[in-house]
Amino acid sequence: MSLGGVTIARNAEYRDPVVLWASAVAALPDNPRAHAQLGNALADVGRFADAVTAYDNALRIFPDQLLIHISKARALGAQGLTNEEVAVYRYILQQSPLWAEVRNSLGIALEKQGDLGGAIVEYRHIIEKQPDFFKARFNLGLALEAMADFEGAMAEYRIVVATKPELNEGHKRLARILQEKGASAEAVIHYERAAQLAPGDVSLYNTLGTVLGTLRRYEEAVVWFQRALDLDPNYDKARVNLAQIRRLH
Repeated sequence: MSLGGVTIARNAEYRDPVVLWASAVAALPDNPRAHAQLGNALADVGRFADAVTAYDNALRIFPDQLLIHISKARALGAQGLTNEEVAVYRYILQQSPLWAEVRNSLGIALEKQGDLGGAIVEYRHIIEKQPDFFKARFNLGLALEAMADFEGAMAEYRIVVATKPELNEGHKRLARILQEKGASAEAVIHYERAAQLAPGDVSLYNTLGTVLGTLRRYEEAVVWFQRALDLDPNYDKARVNLAQIRRLH
């Protein structure tokens, strides 16, 4: 019984990836994969500072493994250590300057620093080399929008929805700017597409109903407000808007 109990306890321990990879590191201290996998396991449970230590141990053995540098950057970012995160991404790009995913991550990290101009430079660098890399183009749109360059943002979102028509957020962002510019009829097209791609978004249904109301397309507006209420009977905004539309209709 006692031996069986020990075996069961040990099996339970090894179902824990942190314990498993810590044991691997103890057995194989010069194995970079063991250290890196320990870092991944630690990051998965939110132990990001310990994960960085594990990644550093891996990189002392195998400093040229850029994927480990990426994992380290993400763990640094998860701790809010954005300056350090940016430094790691810049190091990776010195070794591999055409790595679009890493440059996109650098742009996001720069935005977290408040450096929108720097982020825009990185996103445009990606697009210049890979025009169809929609993540960078969408992020460029977000950064331009944050800088109140709505025409520039709208231009990027138009390309995004043309190249990635299934991206719900692209349609929503484009529709919002169109709505604010007074191009409500075109905004409806993109809000409707977003609603098709994200069924169940009651806030989006309410917005769509509101824009249709401004166009005096009351019957269609009623449908969207009612859909919102069908999903969330306590959604007061849709209830008030529906009552107003019915008074007009």
